[in-house]
Amino acid sequence: MFPETYWIVWTVALATLGLSALVGETFLPWLAVAIASAGLADFLGAGIDAQFFWFSLTLIISVLASRTIFRQQRNTKHLSITETTADMIGGTVTVLHVDKKKPYLGEAQAISGRLWRVEHETGEVLVINQPYVCKSAQGISLKIK
Repeated sequence: MFPETYWIVWTVALATLGLSALVGETFLPWLAVAIASAGLADFLGAGIDAQFFWFSLTLIISVLASRTIFRQQRNTKHLSITETTADMIGGTVTVLHVDKKKPYLGEAQAISGRLWRVEHETGEVLVINQPYVCKSAQGISLKIK
């Protein structure tokens, strides 16, 4: 590239990154990183061959790394956004808050992060940060034990 043109390459990388944000494309951010690495090589005074080398190497490494990252995310347990009381029966919740006047009532968090009103089915005092198993549901509250 010509002397002091690295800023043009970085501008192209930034524009590519902006385009990826607008379009929602998953490949374009890695392309932007590769273009920026070529701009960095230009800034450091590397020749055009070295710039193409760093562009290619960065693109290949970033795409392979992203495949590994996305594969790990795909293999994690699928958490449902919508849960009903019927879905919670047999599931585990962790008590976060206990009612001061009625210590057998409280609020608990499911594994998915959703908060539920809970009631101990035998009327025992709930313990904060204690996991409980949901045995049944009554209205929008869970009966736990």
